[in-house]
Amino acid sequence: INAQRDLLVHIPLNATILWIGGGTGKIFSDLKSRNPQSITYLEASIQMLKRAQREAEKYNMTSSVVFRHGTESNLSQNDSFDVIITAFFLDQFPQKEMENLAKKLSEHLRMNGQRLYADFEERTGVAALLTKPLIWSMYLFFYLTSGVKNGRLPNVARFFIQNGYQKRWRRRSGVAGMVIS
Repeated sequence: INAQRDLLVHIPLNATILWIGGGTGKIFSDLKSRNPQSITYLEASIQMLKRAQREAEKYNMTSSVVFRHGTESNLSQNDSFDVIITAFFLDQFPQKEMENLAKKLSEHLRMNGQRLYADFEERTGVAALLTKPLIWSMYLFFYLTSGVKNGRLPNVARFFIQNGYQKRWRRRSGVAGMVIS
């Protein structure tokens, strides 16, 4: 959750936000401070969506949050946002699928909007000795519990740079710095 919190300072006040794959919604306690105009909380897991709804209720945010069960394919052509957040979401997909998904999401970003993400990133050198077993076990866990079939982290940062996004800020955290936000 710390990597997600790091993103919040980059959200303009009164923004319209798409948070895709937001999970349990634990971030609502901190997100409230950004006074969002609206949040579309898009989640494929109905269990996670219900937990997020309970979190939003705890922080009196239900009037500004639209909860949608589904995936990016459930976004309408008219949906547009000031900020699109993907936190620990894009790592579920193989590189090409992640790229297609990220491009599709970008179609919903308003002019001068922001793409914010936090995710795992492969490390090299000595750090790789620590992170590779963790990544392998993470994917094994997700395969067994959710059916996620990806077994390798996509290079999200490279995708954004190659597609003209400007890196304004980056922070490493987690074991051997394998989490970026």
